[in-house]
This record gives sequence, structure tokens and C-alpha cells, in this order.
Amino acid sequence: MFLAKFALLGLLASPNFNSGVESACSCLSKVSSGASVSRKVKYERKKSKAVFSGQVLEMVERNTRDSYENVVTFRVIETWKRVRTNTIKIITPRASPYSCGYDFQAGETYLVYVERIDDEELWTGICSRTMNLVNAAEDVRILGKGKRF
Repeated sequence: MFLAKFALLGLLASPNFNSGVESACSCLSKVSSGASVSRKVKYERKKSKAVFSGQVLEMVERNTRDSYENVVTFRVIETWKRVRTNTIKIITPRASPYSCGYDFQAGETYLVYVERIDDEELWTGICSRTMNLVNAAEDVRILGKGKRF
């Protein structure tokens, strides 16, 4: 019996197990899902600590005592809020069905909404409007002219 329970626990903890198990990530927003894109973008810009577009230069896995994260280095293309350098590092939990991490890909460009700053580190995840830049034309239009690097 003990082995059966242990095997089931191992299966449930496996990153490949996706049979109806809900994600541990729960994204709540004060803007309703039926709100206009303009309202969502304006709200997200206001609540974000920083907003920029950039290309992923490097991703490094970092394991801390209680989390598995990726440190993602971007070459900044354009900024709309609080980014003053041409490269920036963002922390995101390692993407999995059990985390809120964003699955950035090396070489790709993104519009990044930074959710919070902890101990001098910038964080983002799937609960923000962060997205691949090819899908962000409407957000960029609503954000308006930013500062180019």
C-alpha cells in the first residue's frame, strides 16, 4: 500500500502529468475579462513597476532554497515605464503547469510588464500582460510612443 501511494505521489509531482490537474497559478485581476483591451492595457501599465519591449539575450536557471527560477536578460528595444538601461534582467519562475512563470524563448522579442520588484530584482509571470511582441501590436499602439534604445 505504501509503495502504491508513493508511486501515485511521484506521478502527480511529475512535470509531464497533465491529466486534468489544475495549475497552481491563479491570476486575479481588478479589470473584468470583458473590459476593452485599452482599459486592460492602461490598468496593467499603471499597476506595473516597469514596462518595456526587448529581445531575450540569455536565460539562466537559478535554484534557490524554495524556488526554481529563470533569470532572463533582455536587450531593451523600447521602454514605457522606469527602464533606463539598454539591458535588463527579469526573474520569472520556471514555467510549468504548477507555476506562474512565463516561458520566454532565447532570441524572441517580448512586451514585458514587470509585476513587482523584490530585493532589487524585477519579476514577471503569466499573470501580467507580458506577451510575444508579434502579438502585442494593439498594446504597443495603446501604450503610445516610448523611449527607444
